Amino acid sequence: MNVNQSNRDKLIQHMKAFDTELTNDVLLITHPKHVYYFTGFYTNPHERFMGLFWHKEQGWTLILPKLDAQAASSKVDEHVSLISYSDEQDPKAKVHEWLQKLQIDNYWFEDNFLTFDRVLWLQEARPEASCKSLASFVNAIKAIKTSAEIELLQEAANKTDSVLKQALQQFKLGMTESDVVAEIEFQAKKHGAEQMSFGTSVLGGYKSALPHGKAGAEKLTQGFMLIDFGIALAGYTSDMTRTFHIGPWQEEALNIYETVLRAEKAAIAQAKVGMTFEELDSIARTIISEADFGEYFVHRLGHGLGTDVHEYPSISKGNTDKIQEGMVFTIEPGIYVPEFGGVRIEDAVYMTSEGAVALTSFPKESKDVLL
Repeated sequence: MNVNQSNRDKLIQHMKAFDTELTNDVLLITHPKHVYYFTGFYTNPHERFMGLFWHKEQGWTLILPKLDAQAASSKVDEHVSLISYSDEQDPKAKVHEWLQKLQIDNYWFEDNFLTFDRVLWLQEARPEASCKSLASFVNAIKAIKTSAEIELLQEAANKTDSVLKQALQQFKLGMTESDVVAEIEFQAKKHGAEQMSFGTSVLGGYKSALPHGKAGAEKLTQGFMLIDFGIALAGYTSDMTRTFHIGPWQEEALNIYETVLRAEKAAIAQAKVGMTFEELDSIARTIISEADFGEYFVHRLGHGLGTDVHEYPSISKGNTDKIQEGMVFTIEPGIYVPEFGGVRIEDAVYMTSEGAVALTSFPKESKDVLL
């Protein structure tokens, strides 16, 4: 049994464990990264429809644009049927044709992803059927990584470390933020990245205090330079942040940096299976608050990582779900002082019975991040 077939079986078994018989139920997966997780085939269909359907009688069927059919046929195993449509054909008609063969009591779909317009497609085919959320079931099985997935995530992380090292060798005072982005993304391609995990962020000076700031034409001179990026490799992603300081440390800047570093190290060291995500968030948040920077830590501690760069779980206040062995998530405390600058330090970790193991290892001591 291949890994994608195993993932499909796990989903069905997990749903049935919650007393869901799935006798007259249809499952629909439309998130492209989740289609990849269950079939081994990835594409971004953009505005075109792509959906992986399941019914007890029909099994698994992938409905997708004809322009992707050839690529899909070389990736998808024989237990998934393929139905394609051309740009001249109505994909809704293809969906209805497949659904009309079945008795349907419930539709299960990714309510956090499927558009309302396409939910109406399902309802038009079977107005009497109930609509239910599939998202939590998909999240639950994707959250526990296999050893093979950990190996892929580790490979992506190793290359991320190397990409940043190579890119920084080209750094010169006066380069723009966009110049550094270009160097990082050039090195990522040289290291075999399929694409970046998300838009590479390089923020200098006061802009480093913008957690979701955009790199631009500003020149990098004295002060902080925050770099947040990741790569996609074999369908799995990395995510790492390092904050550098251009020029000698000043007292306030060093204090902020060392506080964030203490918080990140403590969270990694104390993360344990069975601890709640809220408790883990609190470890880092308490350190930052006790240093009188609590109001400047404005986001959660981290997020899950896998085929997508942001997955379940959310490591945040209020999340009382428990850490489980095999989970992979980021730990990324930050302090952002408006008009001065910000520091974020981020590593992804995977959970073992003995604690958290960091995937990325780029140096982060204050002496190591001076440029």
